[in-house]
Amino acid sequence: MRHKPLNNFFSDNKFIGSYLEYNKIPIFDKPEVCFIGRSNVGKSSLINRITKNKKLAKTSKTPGRTQSINLFSISNKLIFADLPGYGFASFPETLKKKLYYLIRNYIEKRIFLKNVFLLIDGKIGIKESDLETINFFIKKNISFAVILTKIDKCKKDLLNNNIKEIKNLLNNNSSNHYNIFSTSSFRNEGIKDIQKNIYGLAKE
Repeated sequence: MRHKPLNNFFSDNKFIGSYLEYNKIPIFDKPEVCFIGRSNVGKSSLINRITKNKKLAKTSKTPGRTQSINLFSISNKLIFADLPGYGFASFPETLKKKLYYLIRNYIEKRIFLKNVFLLIDGKIGIKESDLETINFFIKKNISFAVILTKIDKCKKDLLNNNIKEIKNLLNNNSSNHYNIFSTSSFRNEGIKDIQKNIYGLAKE
């Protein structure tokens, strides 16, 4: 698909709503994809790059600000879900538990969910909380892909080592194939590859 129609598809977007409780999220008869990752991994920036809308998903310099599930409509044919970040140590235990069940209910119960995009900081690499998330996806047979973010801040050797570690982890834990994308929202790198992948999911 040429870039212009691709950009047109994702540029037609709007905010639907923000939901603190799973049972209040509307059911849409449309394919959905969601974005999840550790706090401050760059989910909102990535969503804004994909949709060519700097104001669609609210960004913050304060980790852990997203404490709800935020939904966006893409060309009235696809739903984006921005899930709360995890792994933020200073959260009270009660809030951590609430966010855990909010995220788990969404991922396990959304019947039109096509794919989960797990974001991992390209410079930091995989952490214990990421490993737990990946193991959960594999155990529940949930379709997912890995997106390495902020690669503009990462030396090439370090990035390659982190990619190799993730590939080895996935290969050792499952016989399925998983896409791994390398991106920079700052430099707009890797965004087209993600757009193409999501567009394909929307057409299934």
